[in-house]
Amino acid sequence: MGYFDKVKDRAAEVARTRGEWIGDTVDKTAAGINRRTGGKHADKVSKYAQQAKRKVNELGEEGRGTGPSGEGPPPGPSPSL
Repeated sequence: MGYFDKVKDRAAEVARTRGEWIGDTVDKTAAGINRRTGGKHADKVSKYAQQAKRKVNELGEEGRGTGPSGEGPPPGPSPSL
């Protein structure tokens, strides 16, 4: 397994375990940007915030279903960088 495969596996694990927190952080960041710009770019900020959250969810789903029963991560230690 190459270095980038390890990074992707680790990112999928983080997205799976901390996806909700990441989504909340994206929402707070978008709200801060809108507040500082007076909502001037609210449509673009909302669009990109939704894209970011969708990608995190996709990455988290990619990391699921790889164990022997088709549920959860494969057995063994979690990948480390």
